[in-house]
Amino acid sequence: MNILIALGVALLAVFVLVALVKLAFGLIVLAVVLGLAVAAYFFLEKLVGKGR
Repeated sequence: MNILIALGVALLAVFVLVALVKLAFGLIVLAVVLGLAVAAYFFLEKLVGKGR
């Protein structure tokens, strides 16, 4: 019985770890995408500004 409990706890720990990694990865991707969007916006703003 103790082995089953240990396995259950281990599986739960792995699941939580995977969830945290996915969350962190998602946040990093979101930050990178936002950074690129802001950079592209400023770049286009400069191009349009020069064009005018």
